[in-house]
Amino acid sequence: MAVNQPPEADLTLLTRMIIHDLDAPISVINRVLTRLLAGKLDLKKENHVNLIRTSLSALERVQLMLNDMQEVLTTRSLTPHIQLFDLGALIKNIADRFMPIAEAEEKSLNWTVKGRHKVSTDSELIDRIADNLLLNALYHVHSRTPILLEAASHERGFTLKVTNIGPPIPVEHLQSIFDAGTQLHLTTNRKWKGHGLGLTFCRLAAEALNGKITAVNLPDGAGVVFSLEVGNIFKEKDSHD
Repeated sequence: MAVNQPPEADLTLLTRMIIHDLDAPISVINRVLTRLLAGKLDLKKENHVNLIRTSLSALERVQLMLNDMQEVLTTRSLTPHIQLFDLGALIKNIADRFMPIAEAEEKSLNWTVKGRHKVSTDSELIDRIADNLLLNALYHVHSRTPILLEAASHERGFTLKVTNIGPPIPVEHLQSIFDAGTQLHLTTNRKWKGHGLGLTFCRLAAEALNGKITAVNLPDGAGVVFSLEVGNIFKEKDSHD
């Protein structure tokens, strides 16, 4: 399967998305350092030590994103780096990194993985899509209801879902919530407490992977399910394996 390249009109927006995407790990680092300076972290507690580890991981991710930005500006495309990997291990790493952040906000995360197929795509982009969806959920989920992270692999690829029990997306914007203009409009008018332009980055990254991302309100407006579907991408030399 070939990799989609963003059209010329999206290149400036894609660069803006990467710049915006830096906000997520920088926010993590800022929160941890703020708590540390306020004397709210006890390094004798394992969950507090995990927060420090999370901030160090976030710093590494900033460097990777800066590399992405340089690549986009140089090659005028976001080129996926394809590799074969264990989806279950990736989801576990995402969950382990996110849970201390959720706990710091008095929220929680439940996660599951089904299927044992290895998948072939860009694990870093999938990681960043998941980060944006989870941070978005963190803003909306009700305090006593866990965020749900679900993934399932199959022979042709995989699906990833993030569910938060909280306010629904306004129906008239459900189909366009991934558009930059819609996100800015809803955030400005306080109709949707979104995480900046993170959902727009998710759409562009999904498209770069020949994938699709959708949002569906739960029945009775109980919350939102974000779903990512991605097929396996094989390097040309592996396409006949």
